[in-house]
Amino acid sequence: MHNICGVTKIVCSASLHSDLSFYYNWNISDNILTKMVNDYTAYYNNLWEYIKQHKKHNLEDNHNFKTPLINNDSGIYFNVIKIDFQRAFTNYIKKVLNDNHLNIIKHFFKEVSTLFLPTSAKKFLYNYTLTNIIVNLLGKATLAELRYTVYQDVMYLASQLGEILKSEIDGAYIITPLKELPVFDVYGQLTLEKYRWLVWDNPIMIGTDYAFNKTVIKGLGKRSPNTLFKTLENIISSKTNKERDLHIENFFYTPSHILDWCYKKENGNEIELSLKTSDITIPSLTNEDILDIQDLFDSLNKDNYFKHIKNVLTTIYELLG
Repeated sequence: MHNICGVTKIVCSASLHSDLSFYYNWNISDNILTKMVNDYTAYYNNLWEYIKQHKKHNLEDNHNFKTPLINNDSGIYFNVIKIDFQRAFTNYIKKVLNDNHLNIIKHFFKEVSTLFLPTSAKKFLYNYTLTNIIVNLLGKATLAELRYTVYQDVMYLASQLGEILKSEIDGAYIITPLKELPVFDVYGQLTLEKYRWLVWDNPIMIGTDYAFNKTVIKGLGKRSPNTLFKTLENIISSKTNKERDLHIENFFYTPSHILDWCYKKENGNEIELSLKTSDITIPSLTNEDILDIQDLFDSLNKDNYFKHIKNVLTTIYELLG
């Protein structure tokens, strides 16, 4: 579901419907979910069948296309904007690829556009398709050249707007008094997010945006359970430190479903729990797989989940009062 819908808080297939409803307010029928999965799977198989038939071997991977990312000092930052180059790689491929390879990619992009999938899923598939066709048919050096070409423009534009807090291949966080972007037609479509404040403690970034006053949480890593995201959102939306203390107490002492404490393994077929004795891995493809794990709730190592955000929380308490 992460690949198909762009969602990140689904622990396993057994909790799919309840997680979609609770974390995303999605109420989707089995028929719609099944069609999305089938469309995604059919396209994925078709793409990889083509790649296997046309894969080039012994491609040159050595290159000088370096993209050193910027990460500024930890702290509290105000007057921050985030710029993103929309469809950066698909817009820039004409600068790197020849017409033959462009036509191959356009063919698969056209297939993606017709799939019964949400926009976030199609965006993932555009990038996934582009990356894997380039790597397997042209080599990693060509992908590095494409990333480098995008990043050079990102860095140039960001440096004109203010001080760079954090850079990404296709965007950057910038400290600037600017509230709106000047017109930069040469770079294609740019999007802008404005933040009231950001707490930055590499790699964790937490803050609120101007547009919707919503909480932005990044950098916690794949080993962070759903309940940690929910707790942080509650802490930041609270009006007083007393209320924030209550949410932390709930995190540690209020009983909840153990699936909220699981995180997905890379293979997507297993979940992992951090217990006081050790981390354990559990199959998670069916309801039967996870039927009895609620009994492990009292053995959870909740301190282990919480310890890597203590510095950020201290700063948030001082900031929000």
